[in-house]
Amino acid sequence: MTTVLICDDRRSVREGLTRVMSAVPGVSRIDCVAHGDELLARYSRQPVDVVLVGTQRAVPTGVEATRRLVSANPQANVIVFGAPDDAGSIAAAIAGGARGYLRWDASRPELVAALAHTLASTSVPAPR
Repeated sequence: MTTVLICDDRRSVREGLTRVMSAVPGVSRIDCVAHGDELLARYSRQPVDVVLVGTQRAVPTGVEATRRLVSANPQANVIVFGAPDDAGSIAAAIAGGARGYLRWDASRPELVAALAHTLASTSVPAPR
């Protein structure tokens, strides 16, 4: 069974991702945090299999949270979510240690594939 931690400062995003992830076969627990400091504290207390971190154009919080988490926990499996045309955030998150990137509107099969690839320690396929 897979455990997931979602980090995004927007409650609507956290709630939406929780709904989607709860329908993914094999996901047994989903927790949410709003900020990078909460992410680091929660992960250090209770590591999870996959961390989903939201990014926003011109707002470095998701990218910074990813960098800090992976720096402190190199084994962390992070997938970032964001706008497909936000190349800067995508590149920065991958450089910061994220294993992959998914668009905000990723389909359920894309989410399942991303989880499988991440848990198998392979990179997440590029979004279509």
